[in-house]
Amino acid sequence: MTKSNHSPLSKPFPKKERLEELLSLAQTYRGWTLRELAETLGRDPHKLVPESGVPKLDLVLRLAEVLDWSVDHVASDLCGDAEQSSAQAEGSVSFRALDEAAFTAYESGRFEEVAQIAEQAFRVARSADERARSIMRHIAACDALGLHSQALEHAQRGLRELDASQEFHLSFRVNLANAHYTLGNFYEAEALANSLLEWFSSNPMPSPNSQSTKATASYVRGSCHRCLAGTSKSEVLWHAQRAYEDLSAALRLYDDHAAQTGRETYAGYGNVCRGALLELAPLLGTSSPDQALEALLGGLDEVVNPSQMPKGAWLESWGWWCIFGCNVAMRHIEDPERLQSLMAVFTNKADEIAEHLGNWALRERVWTMELERRRHAEGRQLDAEEWVMDDDDVRIVAGTMARFPVFREVGWQVLRSARRVRV
Repeated sequence: MTKSNHSPLSKPFPKKERLEELLSLAQTYRGWTLRELAETLGRDPHKLVPESGVPKLDLVLRLAEVLDWSVDHVASDLCGDAEQSSAQAEGSVSFRALDEAAFTAYESGRFEEVAQIAEQAFRVARSADERARSIMRHIAACDALGLHSQALEHAQRGLRELDASQEFHLSFRVNLANAHYTLGNFYEAEALANSLLEWFSSNPMPSPNSQSTKATASYVRGSCHRCLAGTSKSEVLWHAQRAYEDLSAALRLYDDHAAQTGRETYAGYGNVCRGALLELAPLLGTSSPDQALEALLGGLDEVVNPSQMPKGAWLESWGWWCIFGCNVAMRHIEDPERLQSLMAVFTNKADEIAEHLGNWALRERVWTMELERRRHAEGRQLDAEEWVMDDDDVRIVAGTMARFPVFREVGWQVLRSARRVRV
């Protein structure tokens, strides 16, 4: 695996006053004395709050249990005042100036900065639509950084802006569905995309841009069925047929929107759909596995050297073609040596693309596929090259585990299967 650098979004530190408030709330919630609360938290009653105001992890964990909250909610509440106090720093900066700055930062690939500016813009916004726009900026930043759980939370936050325009609400709904899909929550994503497509079936589009929202809803629903076809034994054909219908519709909508707007990004999204349809063809009997693999391998001719190609949706689409190729090979190729060869070609190219783009979703698939390839080799007693990982590889696996809860078990298996070296 190749190397990558990344840094976390900056977060405010907890404040002493917030911890005192939460402890008081916990005491009242349970009807306990201060001593009873301290005993449960494993603390001296006179030293419940550290001078720094920053609690140790065990205190946060136990406080969450006492309050019946999640640990994330306790941590978020502890930092709440710090976020609000920074609102004063905005002064007279206008929403428009901040929104333009966020857009410029996004175009320049400074995604952490986008998230920070979006929060500032949200605090100075004077209307529901302005708040909604700032949230959309934040979602875009989270997607670019691979923080899909945060993107999901911001989409939910956006849907609480009840006075925002209909187009924003449609965008938040499709972003919520896409975040669930990317995180592997296929049934939740399918249900959300389905409800959105039902709405489109009986309502006119609020604007021409809504075509991309409808296209993404079709893509998400179709992708969920495609993934479920790979995990279901009794409903493979049912899922595959619905996946083919939805992904075909998404392809048409993306290509039309690309032609209307002149934006290649949408054509890149369409190319993802095109590759996914190739994966489905052998399941539906419209092509043989060899024909599908030949077409998917042919796509790699477009990305001989990803590191010299422009970053964007077109390059990412070829990475997903690699993943679709892995799926076809694992599902249909019985010759173990040929399977190993195909998987190695696809995962190596997908890894090159993922690292050039810094794409965490592709990384998650690459690591998972590589583990499956090596397990298959061991099961067939084939000679496999030693799996060696350096510190940068470990950092990437750890970052992937942080972003995708369903990958954590796989990530530990990857780390325990490889020999680690320091460079």
